[in-house]
Amino acid sequence: TGALDDGHHGDWLPVSQLTSLALTNGHPTNYLPLLRRAVNLVNLYVVAGCPPESPQDDIELPRLETVVLDMDSGPHDSVRMLDIFTLPALHTLQVSGGLLGHDPISSLTTFISRAGCKLQRIFLMKSCEISVESLHAAFPAIPEIAFDDTYEYWY
Repeated sequence: TGALDDGHHGDWLPVSQLTSLALTNGHPTNYLPLLRRAVNLVNLYVVAGCPPESPQDDIELPRLETVVLDMDSGPHDSVRMLDIFTLPALHTLQVSGGLLGHDPISSLTTFISRAGCKLQRIFLMKSCEISVESLHAAFPAIPEIAFDDTYEYWY
């Protein structure tokens, strides 16, 4: 388990050995090299002020089961954090609504299809212009879908 307050300072950390990682208060672009080496992560918690700027390579985390992405982002952002991840083992996704863009259902459908994961839980934090009912209708195979205060961070 590891926690970093800024992605720039993680070079000393044996990232490939970590199973849980919390990244806070840094710019996500600083975290990307670190995350590419974190192939054994099971839990990931990222809090940042904005999504990364045009990442060049995807990040595959084959063992990641739970991810929390809490970012101040709006639907106007052209690059969304979910777009860079391939997470085949993911079963719990907790994400800021703004990271899903103007069409949350389409964004989630694309992400789930690309990741090849069998999500069991989706928790949306902050503003999201969609109802739980719409999400349940779009994703009937996902048993648990909720907003904001019904779930606490795993971290």
